Amino acid sequence: MIKCKRCEHKSDYNGKPCAICGSPLVIDDIDIEETRAELERALKERNSSKICACRHLLADAGDTDSEREYAKILEKADPQLKNIDTAMDYYFRAAKKNDPFSAYRFSKLVGRSSEDNARFWLKYAAVLGSINSYPDACELFSAEGREDIASYYCALAAACDDTISIVNMAKRWYDGVGVPANPAHAKWYLDKLTIPPIHAIKLAYRLRSTVAEEPERLIFPDYGKYLKALADDAKRLGFFTAYFFLVSGLSKNGDINAETALGILLTEGKGCEKNVERGKATLELSMAHGNPAAAIYLGEGHLSGEFFAKNPAYAIKCFEKAASLGYPDAYEKLGDIYKEGKLVTQSIPRALELYDLAAAGGCASAKEKSDGIKEKRHGFYLDAYKIINSGKAVTEDEAFSAFKASAIATAMGDVRSMTLLAKCYFYGFGTEKDRSMGFYWFREAVSAGDREANIHLALCYSRGLGVAFSFREAVKYLKIAKSLGLNGAAAELELLYKRKMKKTVRALYAQAMELLYMKKPIDAARLLSSFESLGYPKALYTLGCLYEFGTGVAKPDPKRAHSYYEKAYIGNSTFGNFGDPDSDYKFKIMKLIR
Repeated sequence: MIKCKRCEHKSDYNGKPCAICGSPLVIDDIDIEETRAELERALKERNSSKICACRHLLADAGDTDSEREYAKILEKADPQLKNIDTAMDYYFRAAKKNDPFSAYRFSKLVGRSSEDNARFWLKYAAVLGSINSYPDACELFSAEGREDIASYYCALAAACDDTISIVNMAKRWYDGVGVPANPAHAKWYLDKLTIPPIHAIKLAYRLRSTVAEEPERLIFPDYGKYLKALADDAKRLGFFTAYFFLVSGLSKNGDINAETALGILLTEGKGCEKNVERGKATLELSMAHGNPAAAIYLGEGHLSGEFFAKNPAYAIKCFEKAASLGYPDAYEKLGDIYKEGKLVTQSIPRALELYDLAAAGGCASAKEKSDGIKEKRHGFYLDAYKIINSGKAVTEDEAFSAFKASAIATAMGDVRSMTLLAKCYFYGFGTEKDRSMGFYWFREAVSAGDREANIHLALCYSRGLGVAFSFREAVKYLKIAKSLGLNGAAAELELLYKRKMKKTVRALYAQAMELLYMKKPIDAARLLSSFESLGYPKALYTLGCLYEFGTGVAKPDPKRAHSYYEKAYIGNSTFGNFGDPDSDYKFKIMKLIR
């Protein structure tokens, strides 16, 4: 009985609105408890009409057992009550809650309209352990050419004392269908029957002298692979409760793809009660196990904020994880993020790098994006190159346009444009002259691989333009520029060495003069002797003075002194010459050594 919540009229439940006031009948917890007690009494009294009404109410309240039992009543009742379509509906409700018998009966009834659904639910009922489904499952797999699976289910049905399955299993062992031929095992099965049926008499006669031997229990072949295929069918057909059940089992056995699917179902509440926290934890575990699909789903969820709290930083980490696991689409998603520049500092070069990685993995859309950026970038480069390297006078607007184009192309990662941008800063072309910025971009261009930039960077170091003079760095980049055949590199390198030598020679000469001043003529003479090979005229003349005066040397040697004077007067192309017509310098040296 159920009481109308509006008019309080009591009546047996029939699923229809109240007969008195017409309001829908609402089932609450009190109704359920009272109906359970009423059902228990009706079962003892075998009151079929009362049982039917109670089962109907409890079924509509969501009780799985009652859904199944009410469906049985509707399926097998007298013609007035019998309703196959409604029975199928209640079987389906229970089947979605993984009730084995309901899954089996639904497979039989739904076969009238959909063979695809019927096959799935029969296989699923067998997986759930429906004894009734085993013989049918055997026939189904046999028809599909999977005799090994057919034998497995035939053996299960035979173990449940199904006579037909016992005979069929005996024939399978005898003929070697789905199992290796073994008459002893066939005999064992036939011996389970007290009297063989007519269609098994001939086989029994053939095995009359065979000694029976019990076979080992058959194992389902490739069970994990089979469950995956069945799970795919469940998803394809939209049976998400079955899909959830199947992927849950696969996940427990270490299938990371099933683990990801389970996390998604929990997050979205498909086929199960929605549990975002548990879904996220499952997805993170799958990501840790190396599944890129889980990382992608987590990344997209945290990026959009649809299922998880919006967290762009975490989303990027997830995409990076997916990318590291070899998922090309993740590279494209990261490329989009760097291209848009909303979540991170915009970097077109980084976006291009990521698009190219995605394209290398077979992502066609990423290749299109990469090609598009490169085409635009090349256009900016050409615009800048034509103006900057034209060799003609240009207007301020043209110069600024070239500077802007080179800056844009550089920002997009074009290596050659870095050198153009450096020239603009270095010479004040289209912008204010800033040689430190020019040096910076020449250095960046060299690091990025632009050959031409090496000579410009070398000149910055060798002439101290935009950066402090560095002989070591200048030589390094001049040698590279020379090896690349860049114009001016060899001449600049030779000039740099000459400057270095002059500086060194002058420093040595100053040191020698300091030794003379400190009254150390022997040391000074020894140091000055090295200038004979270096060819510094002033030092040679000073050495001549020491030989003329006999200071710092073994004895005076006018002839050798005259030789040094001659060399100083003649000089050379590097240091010029040194003359002392009035002997002023000689007198200076004389005063210094006295």
